[in-house]
Amino acid sequence: MRSASFFYDWGIHNASGMIVALIKNDDVPIDDYAGREEVHIQINEVTKKVQKEPVHTDSWWLGPRILIIKREGIMIPLEKELIGLGYENTLKTTKRKMEKRYLDDTTTIAQMLGKELADIYVDWDFDKDTSVIAYTFH
Repeated sequence: MRSASFFYDWGIHNASGMIVALIKNDDVPIDDYAGREEVHIQINEVTKKVQKEPVHTDSWWLGPRILIIKREGIMIPLEKELIGLGYENTLKTTKRKMEKRYLDDTTTIAQMLGKELADIYVDWDFDKDTSVIAYTFH
């Protein structure tokens, strides 16, 4: 049986949203697109500022307009404690706001890839200590 993880985020400001389902499949080759290493460097830098540097980062394109980035091993003990105390929704809302601001203000991913950014979506699976970032482009 394959395990699946679901991630979602809504862009209320522009009436948009993103739902991502990840299904483990070891037979899929690495998407070695131009700029992949630099994307991972910039994502890891932002993650390190907000949480901690990911244990593992991966990314791949879903067509020409959507870049998916998966991070694993990013939670700090304080976050785990807040979740244990029942503050999961507050933590997620706060992290989402902070990460989107940092991703938008401190990265050059869209320019580096030669794309025009449409939106950024972020969500976490706290139980699996993973996160997905979806960049959408015009």
